[in-house]
Amino acid sequence: MIDARPRRILSELILLALLLVLLGVALYNKVWLCRNIITRHFLLTDSFHTPVLHIWDTRIQKKKGIAVLVHGLQCNKSMMVQLGKFLAAHGVDSYAIDLPGHGESSVPFTYERCYDAAKEATSEIIKLSGFDDKQVILVGHSFGSSVLGPVGLEHPDLAASVYIGPGEVKGLKVDAPRNVLVITAEHDYKHIKGYAREIFDSLTGQHLSQPGTDQSGDIKSGTARAWREVAGVAHVNLL
Repeated sequence: MIDARPRRILSELILLALLLVLLGVALYNKVWLCRNIITRHFLLTDSFHTPVLHIWDTRIQKKKGIAVLVHGLQCNKSMMVQLGKFLAAHGVDSYAIDLPGHGESSVPFTYERCYDAAKEATSEIIKLSGFDDKQVILVGHSFGSSVLGPVGLEHPDLAASVYIGPGEVKGLKVDAPRNVLVITAEHDYKHIKGYAREIFDSLTGQHLSQPGTDQSGDIKSGTARAWREVAGVAHVNLL
């Protein structure tokens, strides 16, 4: 009888080699992508001297616009880096900020200071970027959504607002702000889903909204509203 062990060992070695090649390709692509993603830290000249992390892709010459990224409570701008890199790789330069009392900010925390800092930072970042409001997206995670809600209302021409695992957002209307996407996790906190429902009800004038709901409207007119749920994840895994 012919011993099959050498053939089995050879097959296992070939399989291992193929796996290593695939891993090498994946790592190469990741490193190649990272090589083209540039980050720069700087302070704004606003009254809060807000720390900013600018993220952009050197391969993309014609940018689609910018995104202002705001973290949640007890977090900082580093929480938004992976999202910023993803957006940058798709032609949207990202600016992640530290709110007062968080990260590298030297300003003590209060809720009012966070709202005011986000407002001033957004205006200054838009000015620095050279884009107009119609090419700007606001993205807030958790408390960052609460902070950016009023900012979106004060900039009625912004392209869109994205609320990820949102906190309470006040003052929303059926016609303002423009184009809103609400994102929650399947296993999100009960109160977060409650805030999401309140947000969507305010934006649509409807009640008993559920994830997966769309409001009639379109992006061009600024009336698009959507609530999406990410399957299989919890609040902390949304970013």
